[in-house]
Amino acid sequence: MRTVRTDSSTLDHFPGKDTVCKIGIDHTGKHGVHAPSMQPENRNKRSVFITGASGFVGRNLAARLVEDGFHLTCMVRQADNPGAEYLHSLGAELAVGDILSADSVADAARKAGPDTFIHLVGIILEHGTVTFEDIHVRGTMNALGAASVAGCSRFLH
Repeated sequence: MRTVRTDSSTLDHFPGKDTVCKIGIDHTGKHGVHAPSMQPENRNKRSVFITGASGFVGRNLAARLVEDGFHLTCMVRQADNPGAEYLHSLGAELAVGDILSADSVADAARKAGPDTFIHLVGIILEHGTVTFEDIHVRGTMNALGAASVAGCSRFLH
């Protein structure tokens, strides 16, 4: 099991900035993301907003969070694709938005009112006019701004 610790001056206004997240294979052989600080018994609210939930990590994390009883809102680009339909079938609410539009992300997060914001959007190849810088830098800044506007106490990336 690999432990990842986040600590960034960018996140100084988030109380949960020193979040520990374990990624890998646990002692039972299950793959997954294990975030002790996100367990329901450690939280006042049980609401999570996820960007990038239709990706590999996002789908698995969403399924686990729903299984653990969290209320989940997933931002998707389109509500009528197989990834979004899968998330909806889990019981997650869908919010249509674009990570490159700060207003779009902020509006979706504000409406959802989550305690925790998990940002998983990423690309492995640039295509058309979409660049790594757009998605990984500008998109992350938009997500941070949206989490702040929505009053989230935790931001995970």
